Amino acid sequence: MTRIKVLDVGQGDSIILSPSSCKFQEKEFLIDVGDGNRNVFAPLDCAKKTTIVLSHAHKDHIGGLIHMIPQLTQIDDIWVPYCASEIIKIGEFLCKLKGASSFSSKSVYTQTHKNSISSAQLCMHLRNSIGKNIQPCHDHMQLCEHVSILNPSLNFYSMLKVDERAAIKFSFEIQTILDRWFEPEHRGMIWGTIVSEGRSYTIPDFVPYVHDYDRRKFIQAFILALKKDIEIFINKPSQHSFDNLMKAYAEKSNKASILLHYSNENCSALFTGDADKSVFNRLIMQKRLPKVKYLKIPHHGSIHNINSKILKNLSPVVAIISHGNGLFGKQRDPHPNKKTLDLLAKLGIRFYLTRESTKGNKKYQKTKGVQDSILEFT
Repeated sequence: MTRIKVLDVGQGDSIILSPSSCKFQEKEFLIDVGDGNRNVFAPLDCAKKTTIVLSHAHKDHIGGLIHMIPQLTQIDDIWVPYCASEIIKIGEFLCKLKGASSFSSKSVYTQTHKNSISSAQLCMHLRNSIGKNIQPCHDHMQLCEHVSILNPSLNFYSMLKVDERAAIKFSFEIQTILDRWFEPEHRGMIWGTIVSEGRSYTIPDFVPYVHDYDRRKFIQAFILALKKDIEIFINKPSQHSFDNLMKAYAEKSNKASILLHYSNENCSALFTGDADKSVFNRLIMQKRLPKVKYLKIPHHGSIHNINSKILKNLSPVVAIISHGNGLFGKQRDPHPNKKTLDLLAKLGIRFYLTRESTKGNKKYQKTKGVQDSILEFT
């Protein structure tokens, strides 16, 4: 029997999927590892090998890797988004913009980025020194009859909402733009990463099998998607404009979250990381968004990542919300947002929370223990 065990990691994600009747039935999937406040490796079945799935490179999903070392022999491989290395490099570039050093140390987004760098370095060590396999994941990957990857898309321009003609024009203007954005001591490294071979001397390329052309194309598309926010900061540097830029960087990173779909005769589930609405809308347009029984609500219940159209297409019976009542940006309603809970109730979708939550006069209890033959909260 398939099992889904949802771990309470506060404002983060960590779920153990134990497949059945499947190529992977002798192992477990650890989908995200929280921010490190709980050892999510302890509940794993020591008799089985583990595949770690890191949906994207944000601290609340990868910070728990610090607890992995004692369980190294149990870890079989690590799945990461196709351009995970490049997303971390882009964060490094933003911290090296002219004037950024005055504001980066005070930004919560920069601290998250530093954690991502540490996790990347750990993955690089596991790959080079210990021989662990790092598997880049992207849309259209069918790992077996029951396990498929639906995101990130390899159409980078579409994923990041960038016009391809504008991207081509941007590629011819990069030298002039870099001269405006960066001090001379940083331009060489950044030029080499964006234009030359897509590699960096400061951030490890911990994801193998990604073609240099894809690396360059992704980085150029991502930076073009951030160009407006970068220009605002360059023209008027402030803590506010830097934080807005890093927030835009974090939100665009969510578009590259792994969507893992698992389906067999007794269980269908979609694990979504922090994927935003554009990811689901693409799959709806392509008529590829599956019907599922269990849905992990993206981004801890943010209403900015889900809507009625998406939920009606997915038709889940059960929604899982992993959260710690955290605030994102300037919002006043902590995750999960009240609008999300109201929408789930309106559509008749049963939902479970990993933490207690109060919305107005209504209190939602923390979910504990076994909920059905498949789902458990711990």
